[in-house]
Amino acid sequence: MIMSWLWNSMQPSISKIFMFLPTNHDIWESARKTYSKMKDAAVLYEIKTKITNTKQGTLSVTEYYNLMNGLWLELDNYQNLTMKCNDDTQTLLKLLEEERIFQFLAGLNIEFDQVRVQQLGKEETPSLEEVYSAIKAEENRRTVMLETQPAIGSAMISTKPNHSRGHTPRQTEGKPEVYKSSNRDGLWCNYCKKARHTKDTCFKLHGKEQVFNKIKHQRTQALCAVQEDRQKSTNEGQFSKLRFNQEEIDKLKGFLNTLPLGCVFVSDNR
Repeated sequence: MIMSWLWNSMQPSISKIFMFLPTNHDIWESARKTYSKMKDAAVLYEIKTKITNTKQGTLSVTEYYNLMNGLWLELDNYQNLTMKCNDDTQTLLKLLEEERIFQFLAGLNIEFDQVRVQQLGKEETPSLEEVYSAIKAEENRRTVMLETQPAIGSAMISTKPNHSRGHTPRQTEGKPEVYKSSNRDGLWCNYCKKARHTKDTCFKLHGKEQVFNKIKHQRTQALCAVQEDRQKSTNEGQFSKLRFNQEEIDKLKGFLNTLPLGCVFVSDNR
């Protein structure tokens, strides 16, 4: 049974040379000696380069950790380190784990800077599993925060200035009224494939800080537009108060004409 499994796991052109070996052990050892790449410097270089260059990017924390863990296991297999002294073995394992913690933290996205500093600032270096657990918890917290954030475009700003002549707006008029949509169940992100937000507000794609800055910028623009409209309305109202109708102009001219000659000059230009 095992011999059949070994043969079937090989390419047909390769399995032919192992068909006549008598035992499972002979097949395994022959294949290992023929095709094993242990201690191959080029392979080790390739794996270590991948580890150094691997970044989280668009991956989730779990996906990124599993990718790094696979590379570390592959590196262990090809390095095939053997230690004779138990104390030295424990020291080496501790150094390897610490190095992998640094590699894992270095490849995380910028939004995990705070928790990264917390892990590095501990007096006693935590285990790799503990570091992963802390980063994963932070990712979960950010996901929950994202689901509670208002969607961009859900706010509507309304003003109702009164432009009629002689009317003084009440203090409450012209103030922006903001209506925030509380129903975001219909929103869907095409990037992370999660509900209650859109691609424009996806933390995983843009990062929390960039999304919040974008929302703040849009709100600031909206408030500036409201203030500009209010100022324009106020200026127009003040200007309208200074204007005279035809009847008032005629009365003023009649009054001025009753004054002694030479005291005033009235122009007919309007």
